[in-house]
Amino acid sequence: MIEEIIQFLTTPLVMRAMIGALLIAIVASASGSFLVFRGLSFMTSGVAHAALGGAALGLFLQYTGIAPW
Repeated sequence: MIEEIIQFLTTPLVMRAMIGALLIAIVASASGSFLVFRGLSFMTSGVAHAALGGAALGLFLQYTGIAPW
């Protein structure tokens, strides 16, 4: 049972997802704390919309075959 879990967690797809989630968590926590401290908490809405646009662009590039991933 534990071997199956370890095998799943060591697949390249899951490893990349965990690394990406870790990097996003670090950046989001730092920028979120800074924005709230500066009184710019409304700016988080703009950051969320920018991230949505970036995700849509990534999906578009993958769908059209431009991106190598």
